[in-house]
Amino acid sequence: MTEKPPISQAVLLAAGFGTRLAPLSGILPKALFPVLNRPMLGYWLKKCSEAGVRRVAVNCHHKAEQIKDYLARSEDEFPELDIFLSYEPEILGTGGGVKKAAQNFTGPLWVINCDIYADIDLQKISRDFLPRNIPAVMAVSDSARPTVSIDRAGRIVGLREQKQVPNEVKRLFGLGIMAVSQTFRDLLPDGPSDIIEVLARYLDQKPETRNLSEIFWSDMGTPQSYWALNRDLSRNSLILASGAVLDGEGTGFVVMGPGSRVFPGARVQDSVIWSNADIRPGAVVKNAVVTKSVPEDSEVEGVWV
Repeated sequence: MTEKPPISQAVLLAAGFGTRLAPLSGILPKALFPVLNRPMLGYWLKKCSEAGVRRVAVNCHHKAEQIKDYLARSEDEFPELDIFLSYEPEILGTGGGVKKAAQNFTGPLWVINCDIYADIDLQKISRDFLPRNIPAVMAVSDSARPTVSIDRAGRIVGLREQKQVPNEVKRLFGLGIMAVSQTFRDLLPDGPSDIIEVLARYLDQKPETRNLSEIFWSDMGTPQSYWALNRDLSRNSLILASGAVLDGEGTGFVVMGPGSRVFPGARVQDSVIWSNADIRPGAVVKNAVVTKSVPEDSEVEGVWV
């Protein structure tokens, strides 16, 4: 028996305003936030490529030109991917965004929020999902904010419910990663919509979950969680991009973007420094995300924009 190929199409959701990530999202769209110096959008393009995806649509709205420019620069890195940009003059939400972005796709596809980091095996899930006659499979995990009610078989029986629902045995957190069928996509209305609200109306079709509580994941929803994601992945290391210069002192974890520099006499501890930011002599930076140059003899902690 010939093995079915993996899901070959994906929609990467990159249109959101990133309100909770302010003031950082006033500089970059959240899909381009660098994690260990790779933009989140680039992380998911790589994941998709490795899983056998060959056509990718990226929706955009907030700071759309930056998304467009990044994708243009990424063509050489991902020559195997046909990447399409789906610009939304007015933001369409997760459901409307998928409906518009995937209008020229046929068959099942991935729907992935670019502000989630997850060490997930997409191909393993897709090979399991494809032969099944179900509308969707949602990746879920343990969390302090569970919103997905499941039964003993892992089927979704409730979404965002205030009270326990019939057959519910557990609640988990939706990771913002779904494999969806053509049948479900056809149910999405034209115009703005929320993909979870649409799915909640079709639970009788028995959408399923895959519990991925054993994998590392992070919801990059706030500046603090973005900082923590870099801390956790760096494993207390110094990570310098090409062109970054560390002439001063770096302790704990330090992630430095291209063109950044820590001058002699400056000290940096447990911080993320974005591209082209200078830490001037005498400055002390700790537990920070730095997006612009820090003046001499300054002390910075938290977000510096």
